Amino acid sequence: MMHVLLLGEQAITDDRAGRVRARSSRAVVLVAYLACHAGSPQARQRIAGLFWPESTDAQALTNLRRELHHLRQVLGGERSLIVTSRDLCWRDTQTCRVDVRVFDTERKATLAAAAAGDDDGVLAHGAAAIAQYRGDLLPGSYDDWLLDARSELERQCVDLCDLVSAARAPSAPITTAPRSWSASSAWSRTPRRARRSTG
Repeated sequence: MMHVLLLGEQAITDDRAGRVRARSSRAVVLVAYLACHAGSPQARQRIAGLFWPESTDAQALTNLRRELHHLRQVLGGERSLIVTSRDLCWRDTQTCRVDVRVFDTERKATLAAAAAGDDDGVLAHGAAAIAQYRGDLLPGSYDDWLLDARSELERQCVDLCDLVSAARAPSAPITTAPRSWSASSAWSRTPRRARRSTG
């Protein structure tokens, strides 16, 4: 099983080899972008422009080809990455676990359980989702597209904490919530600088 860790860290690890295949590289950022748009093919031209906005179109595409080559080496025979001459796409497989994708799947299951009035389902799926959220998406990276994705994931996690809080028994704490978080959405209104100073 391959693991792609994007929340709170940046790494691609392989259980079979027992080692880290990549850490804090541009290839990991590329996986993050594709995983955040999983199931939807992304045009190479668009990706190149987002990742290297100050380069010419030709140079940006060359950079993308280089990082794609590196990523394919890192992933080996993993079939999550779909490559065509025009597009790149990420799909979920049984052999590669991406924390962002697990978070999204469990979050949607939590919302479905909440809509059905299933408190047990909210607690189970909500806890599974929150457990994946170990910190910001790709900490230390500040691409424009990433800032929006990071904020959206943070908002979603805060909302999940509120849902789980409402569904749990009054005396039961949310033991799976991120260490520095409370269940309250008040966290989302705390300035980011203040959060860092209290972490």
